[in-house]
Amino acid sequence: MVCCCFSSKYESRCTRVARNTNDPVWIHNFTFENFVINSKELEVAIFDYFQGRTAFIGEVLINLQVADLSGRAYWYPIPPVWDTGDQDLSSQVRLFLLLGHPRSYR
Repeated sequence: MVCCCFSSKYESRCTRVARNTNDPVWIHNFTFENFVINSKELEVAIFDYFQGRTAFIGEVLINLQVADLSGRAYWYPIPPVWDTGDQDLSSQVRLFLLLGHPRSYR
């Protein structure tokens, strides 16, 4: 079971837990009401839940000063937290980042 959490300086949001998958897909819109672009970065953290335990998979910090906030999708690599010696073990998160008034997204 895996979930994804988004955090700015003042707020955070998490997806629902994706169960029974090693390749989760979330289609969620998150609105940060008190979001300030000068907060500089958005943290995207990935967690695994297994038998009542939470394991941190990794995170990506997105620099909002240079990020494309037009709604175009980008793949962001998630560096591994630990070295397993497995060259094929990699993670990515694909995000659409859009800056604007929330009512304009509907």
